[in-house]
Amino acid sequence: MALPRIGADAAPSGGAAIETLRVSAGSRPNAVAGAIAALLRQTGAVEVQAIGPHAVNQAVKALAVARSYLEQDQLDLTAAPSFVKLELHDEERTAVRFDVTSHARAPASDATGATAADGGESDQPVH
Repeated sequence: MALPRIGADAAPSGGAAIETLRVSAGSRPNAVAGAIAALLRQTGAVEVQAIGPHAVNQAVKALAVARSYLEQDQLDLTAAPSFVKLELHDEERTAVRFDVTSHARAPASDATGATAADGGESDQPVH
């Protein structure tokens, strides 16, 4: 399977450019999470790229923290991971790319399946 190849200045096909955040092993997850949340609030989509296991770890932590930042706006995020080949300094590297989109947060439910929206009542049988 061939991986998509993206150059340093490539824009996604199909229209408006989606902001790309590059995460390194030294990135602070809370700072990256703030940037992710801000971009999701503004545009509804962001791409997060990381090269190497430590950078991917920081990116995943940032995505988890960004979810909590979006709660107050009744938003949640979905991240679709994939591999992409990048050309950096005339060298080809494989990165993990997360295509991140925002959507309305589903109402919270309790163990019985009841949600706050239905007054906490559920037609689910209690075991």
